[in-house]
Formats: sequence, structure tokens, C-alpha cells
Amino acid sequence: MGSGMKEAVENRIYIDDFTFEAVKLVIEYLYERNIRNKINEENAYELLHFADKYDVRGLKHVLQDVLMQKITVPNVCMFANMSITSNAHELRECCICFLLKCVGKSVIADVQALDDEISCEVGRRSLL
Repeated sequence: MGSGMKEAVENRIYIDDFTFEAVKLVIEYLYERNIRNKINEENAYELLHFADKYDVRGLKHVLQDVLMQKITVPNVCMFANMSITSNAHELRECCICFLLKCVGKSVIADVQALDDEISCEVGRRSLL
């Protein structure tokens, strides 16, 4: 017996809040294709947002794993903010640890754009 939901009745799902390219990568992942080499700074936010919205936990884990390996001084603030908006806790923790290592050693250019939650946590931990 069907759920009676529009998607079940029509046998279609409309995903119009993500780009075709992002949905295509998600479908590739769902069909067990390796998409790690296709994840980059340009598509990471959208893919993480998709994984969070539709609760695709395995994809979210893969994305976080790939992004944690790509953290650099120029992109750490972007990744940290991305971790907050996409509920990517592993990525959040990795970014905080990276930022703590940078305190007093590296200049983080876009630190002013850092989410307050991240900056407060970095500040709190740097005092301990």
C-alpha cells in the first residue's frame, strides 16, 4: 500500500533546489561509484547541504573525509562555516583543530567571516 504522498502517486521526485551536477554526483554515489575525486571546493557546500537535507549519512561522511584532507589556510574559514550550515560535526572539529594550530603562526585572511560559533570555540580552546 502506498503512502499517498504526491511523489509516491506520481512515481517522481522533484529536486529543484540543487544543481543538476550536484544531483548527478549524489546519484553516482548512491549507485556505489567513487566520487571522491570529483569533490572540490566549488561543489562541496552544495553536496554537504544535500546530504544533510536528505539525511544521506554515508555521503556526508565521505564528503567530510575528503574535505578534512583538503583543509588549508586559505579555505579553512569557508570549510568551517560550511560545517556549521550543514551540521558536519567531524569537519567542524577538524577545522577548529586546524585553526588552533594556526593561532600565532599563520594569518587567516577571511577570519572576520568566520561563524561566531567557530571563533568562540577556537578562542575558548586557545585559553585552556
